Amino acid sequence: MRGVSHAVANFAFFALFPGFFVYHALLAMGLMPAYFGGLIGNLSMLIAAYCIFLSFWFLRSEFWGGLNASRLFVFAWGFYALWGAAGAFVVVGESYGFWSVREVIAMLVYWLTMFFIGTFFRLDGWVSKTGFVVIALCVVACLLASVLIYASLLGPLMLFSPEGDAPVESSTYQGAGRSIAITGVVAAAYVPGQWRQLGILALSLIVLLSVGSRVYMLAGAAALAFWVCVAAVRHKQHVALALFVGFAATVGYSVREFFVETRAGELLDIANSASWADRMQVQALALKAISSNPLLGDFGYHIREIGTGGYAHNALSAWPEFGLLGFLLYVALIAFFALTAFKRMFSTDPRWQAAVGLNVVTLVVILGEPVYSLVPALGWGFVVNALLHERRARRLQAMRPVLAGSA
Repeated sequence: MRGVSHAVANFAFFALFPGFFVYHALLAMGLMPAYFGGLIGNLSMLIAAYCIFLSFWFLRSEFWGGLNASRLFVFAWGFYALWGAAGAFVVVGESYGFWSVREVIAMLVYWLTMFFIGTFFRLDGWVSKTGFVVIALCVVACLLASVLIYASLLGPLMLFSPEGDAPVESSTYQGAGRSIAITGVVAAAYVPGQWRQLGILALSLIVLLSVGSRVYMLAGAAALAFWVCVAAVRHKQHVALALFVGFAATVGYSVREFFVETRAGELLDIANSASWADRMQVQALALKAISSNPLLGDFGYHIREIGTGGYAHNALSAWPEFGLLGFLLYVALIAFFALTAFKRMFSTDPRWQAAVGLNVVTLVVILGEPVYSLVPALGWGFVVNALLHERRARRLQAMRPVLAGSA
C-alpha cells in the first residue's frame, strides 16, 4: 500500500505543479481545449478520496503512536472540519451559505491532498527523475512558444490573467507562479551540487518575474537567498557568497527596465497600486469582522459583504473565518513545521532541503494568500516525509547489531 501511495503522490505532484503550468499555458495560448477543467480542483478531489479511502491507516497510526507533526496536522484538520460543519449550520438558508461552506470544503480537500503528496513524495527512481526533466523541457517550450506567439519577450507575462479576470478554466498568474515556485524548490532539493541548485532557483525566479506573480516572485527570491546563505555557511564559502551576491546585484540592475514593465514592478510604487488598494479594502473588512466578534469571528462574512475572494489576503483571514482559536492554531502549525524544518537547514538530505525550502516559501506566501492556500500543507507534508525517513533510518541502524549477532 505504501508503494501505491508513493506512486500516486509522485503523479499528483507532477500533475498539480509542473504539469499544471504546462496545461494552463497551452490553454492560454489556445493550443488545446480545457479537457480537465482547472485541473487542480478535479485531481485534488480524487487524491483526497484516495487519502480517506486507502490511507486512513497511515494518519491513524501516526496520530496515536507516531510523529507529533502528524498528530498536529490531523488535530488541526479535524478542528477546521468541525468548525466548518458548525458554520454550515449557522449560515444554512442564507444566500451566501453554499459558497461559504464550499470554500471551507475546498480548503480541507486541498490541505489533505497537499499533505499527502508531501508525505509520500519520493524522487529516487529513474521514471520520476526522467519525468522531471521532460516536464521542465515542456515548461521551457511553453515559455518560448509564448514569446513567438506574442512576438515579445514579455510573452509569458501575457499568458495569465489577474485574479477575477481569468476565464473559469484558465489559471491566474498567481496559480502559474505557485507552480513554478514549488517546482523550482523541489527540483533544486533533489539535484546534486550547490551551484546546480542555485542555478535552478535563479532560473525559477526569472520565470516568476516574467509570469508576473508578485507573491511567488518574492517567495522564490526568499528561497534563493536562504539557500545561498545556508550553502555558504555549510561549505564555509564566504568569498563565493560575496561573489554570487555581487553577480546577482549586477544582473538585477541590468534587468531593471524589464522589471518595471512586469506586474512585479508595482512593488516599487505600491501606494498607487490598484491591487494593493483592493487588498487594503478587504483587510479593513476582516478587521471589522474581528472587532465585532474577536472570539468566534464571523463565518462567511466576506462572501456576504463582497463575494468569493473578499477575504483578507494573508494569514489574518483565519481569524474571522475560524475564530481566535482557529487563527492561533494556524499560526501554531506554521511555526511548528517551520522550526522543525529549520533545525535541519544544514542537512544535505534532499527531503530536508525540500522541506526547508517549501517552509521558507510558506512564510512569504502567508503574507499574501489566505488560510485557504494549499502551499503550507505541502511544506508540512514534506517535513513529515523527512521525519519518517529519519525514523526508518534510526530503526534500521538499531537493528543492525541484532541482525549481525544473529548471523
